[in-house]
Amino acid sequence: MEIVVCIKSVPDPKRPANVHLDPVTGQMIREADQLGVARVMSPLDRHALEAALRIKESHGAQVTTMTMDLPAAQDVLLESLALGADRAVLLSDRAFAGADTLATAWTLATAIQKLGRCDLVVCGAYSYHGNTGQVGPQLAELLSLPHISYVCEVTLLDADRIKVTSELENKYLIYDVTLPALLTVTKDLNEPRGVSLMGIVQVRDKQIITWKACDIGLQADQAGLVGSPTRVVASSNIDLERSGKVLLGEPEDMVSVLIEDLKARRVI
Repeated sequence: MEIVVCIKSVPDPKRPANVHLDPVTGQMIREADQLGVARVMSPLDRHALEAALRIKESHGAQVTTMTMDLPAAQDVLLESLALGADRAVLLSDRAFAGADTLATAWTLATAIQKLGRCDLVVCGAYSYHGNTGQVGPQLAELLSLPHISYVCEVTLLDADRIKVTSELENKYLIYDVTLPALLTVTKDLNEPRGVSLMGIVQVRDKQIITWKACDIGLQADQAGLVGSPTRVVASSNIDLERSGKVLLGEPEDMVSVLIEDLKARRVI
């Protein structure tokens, strides 16, 4: 079985920072990058990789991790290899800069097709960087694959079928899916493993495959800012301010005061 896991490097969620908009290009300028905040694998992508590794260990598979990112993303790909992936692909080219979700999906789809056979693609349901949840489903459509979103359980039935549970609006949907297919997963799917010393040692013998737009045959009008039909036109940071009010006295009296206060605010 051939499995591709799409991963992404994001600023460490433990170090929150603001996002600004370039007034000329409309591209997002992330304060975290300017401050040198370390980039890590997007949390949900860890669950996607763990799912692929468990299938590999139980049934046999070759796991390939792939990202479209800056050269610095090699660290995240090396981590994926140390965790147990068999190979890693970095899609890095100035032509990819400014890509929206569709241009990103086009790039990933073209690279996956270049790899050849692919039985299963696994992605995080969304990245902690953009939180759109669009790339996975768009990628599935471009690859003409059936896809299930918000997957919280996966069971491999045989070489050609998987049983998938998806949580959607407080309901669980169970699917019997014929491969090839694409899944986007949630944090409830599994508990990701940590990097072992043996994994770190084994990475020394592995190399990251690096492709540019010309290497995968991507058309210029499908990549980067040029191939992006959408633009971010505004960005703002929301500050939530809450005030509290303490009521003192007998419970019956406090309830009456609370009800009158809520009526005055037209809450009830």
